[in-house]
Amino acid sequence: MPPETSQRDALALRIGAEGAQLLDRGWHNARTLSRRPLPALESLRQIWVQPDYRCMVPGLEELRWRTVDERPPSAVLIQSPYDLEARSCSKRDTHWVGYKVHLTETCDPGQPDLITQVITTVATTPDGVMGPTVQQDWAQRALLPGTPFLDRGSVDADLLGTAPTQPQSDGVGPP
Repeated sequence: MPPETSQRDALALRIGAEGAQLLDRGWHNARTLSRRPLPALESLRQIWVQPDYRCMVPGLEELRWRTVDERPPSAVLIQSPYDLEARSCSKRDTHWVGYKVHLTETCDPGQPDLITQVITTVATTPDGVMGPTVQQDWAQRALLPGTPFLDRGSVDADLLGTAPTQPQSDGVGPP
């Protein structure tokens, strides 16, 4: 990589222009040969347009890096050509690309802790929105807990107020 910012920017624009030209040629050839775009080529196109802005208006053609504000939100930003559903996420000091796993487990005194439920979502799914899904699954499988203990990310006033638990129990979690 060039040491100066201006040289790095020039290199990025050159790479962007060459990539756009290759995509245009590949797109044209794929449409000519099969009359339909190839899925891999469409994925590559979607990934390629995320960092670059390309104006196609005749006479106003332009290629430039998108500013941070112009890029797609992380919920739709493709992070990997190998897994188009993987997303970037951060939780406190942990950052990753992939998915988020929501677990529930037993915590009865004197009994082993058992995982009772595993739900995998895209990494950008907030913990707090999973409460109704978890409760519905518990109810369908007749596994409603006597007292559900919730972590900080799952505590929600609406969820606690409508929890389908036994009448004599309350949900417990940090305020």
